[in-house]
Amino acid sequence: MFYQKEGRIPDALAALEKAAAHKPEPAAPWVINWLTGQINVRNGHLDDAITSFESVLKTRDPERKLDFSLDFEVNNELSSALYARARIEPIKSFERKEWLTKAVLSYQRTLVIDSEDWSAHYGLGLALGDPTWGEKTGRAG
Repeated sequence: MFYQKEGRIPDALAALEKAAAHKPEPAAPWVINWLTGQINVRNGHLDDAITSFESVLKTRDPERKLDFSLDFEVNNELSSALYARARIEPIKSFERKEWLTKAVLSYQRTLVIDSEDWSAHYGLGLALGDPTWGEKTGRAG
C-alpha cells in the first residue's frame, strides 16, 4: 500500500475502511486484517496488530484453496509484534515472560514452515536472548 510506505497512515487507514466497505463486493477480510495489522504495528497498537495477524493466520477457504496458517510472512509479522509487545513490560515481570514465550513459539512455527527463514532465526535469537530469561550459563569465552 503506497500510503503506508509513504508514512501517510491516516490516508492508509481511510483507504482500508473504504476497501472494506466497497460495494458490491468488499476487499477480502484477510487482506484488510493483514494491512491493518501492519498499520497498527507502525502506530504502536501492538495488541490490535496481534489480533489482526492472528485473524489472518486462522483464515481458511477450502473452496478457494486458501490456508493462511502456513503463511510465514504473516507469522513473522505476528512474531515480531509479540516480541515488541513483550518489550513493553518490565524485564522481570511475569507478563513479559508470557509475551516472550508466545513470540518464541510463533517464531518456531515459522521455522517449521521454512527452516531457513532468516527473519525467524533472527527474531528467535532476540527473544531467547532477552534479559528476562536471566543469565545464560555454560558460555565459553
